Amino acid sequence: MLYDMCTPVAQRECAWLIMYKNTSLIICLLLLCLQGCGKGSDLKQRLPDSVAGWQATEQAVFYNGKRGIFEYMNGGAEVYLAYDFNGLAARKYTRDGFPSLQVEVYDMGLPPDAYGIFSFERSASEAGVGQGSEYDYGMLRFWQGKYFYNIYAEEVPGLQEAMIELGNTLVAGRSDCGRGPDLVEMLPPEGLAQLSVRYFHGAFGLKHHYFLSQEDILRIGEDNEVVLATYQRGKSKLQLVLVRYANELTAKSGEDKFLSVMLDVSKEKGKIATGRRGNRLAVVFGAVDKQTARTLIEEVL
Repeated sequence: MLYDMCTPVAQRECAWLIMYKNTSLIICLLLLCLQGCGKGSDLKQRLPDSVAGWQATEQAVFYNGKRGIFEYMNGGAEVYLAYDFNGLAARKYTRDGFPSLQVEVYDMGLPPDAYGIFSFERSASEAGVGQGSEYDYGMLRFWQGKYFYNIYAEEVPGLQEAMIELGNTLVAGRSDCGRGPDLVEMLPPEGLAQLSVRYFHGAFGLKHHYFLSQEDILRIGEDNEVVLATYQRGKSKLQLVLVRYANELTAKSGEDKFLSVMLDVSKEKGKIATGRRGNRLAVVFGAVDKQTARTLIEEVL
């Protein structure tokens, strides 16, 4: 009605504005589509038709973002979404003498997050693939650059060697290596149980690996970086939690909140000590004596 009441000139201007807005919307949608297609092409080309004696039996399938990973996975998607997950591609392969296997490659956004998702469930020794890897009963997991690979099949004799060859071939000649989390590099080596190291964002990972409370008593939130590690120092088996907050003020807030409920936690976790420097907070659990805990805190900060 208002459009009909306008002058012819005003009507032409209104029509042009509507067309301009619609065109802008279409362009934005096309850009988003191209962005998703670009990510999909990058991931799918990492899964060639033939590699190390294995032949693909189907086309690689790309799953984009949060909706895609929930479509692909029946449980476990939340772990990936706690990092900077962008998308994944998956493809099935066969080779004479072996069961078929599934290869998955995940774009985790940044190398630290590719390391993080690898570390989240790590339990076996280094397998010699990419920048960090493990093989355990029919499953090879490794990371390189911002990419995390997961390859699995039914365990049979000779599979481990064939799967490791496959993994090395997939990343051979690629120059996409990247640095892992610098927060992990701050861990002192003495007494460190390497397979215990976990890197993640937010309180979700801490609740999963070292439960303290249903409440976020360290005020980690969803985005702050966390490293979890186990140490053996003398008679003490120590659990270290190292958090990097957005700034010094939020680190102090996290420490204050934790200290206010620490007595309840210490009944189950043994002697506890905290230390803070700038925007980093370290908490140590399980020390036989507080000096052992204090020493580790001083080393990590």
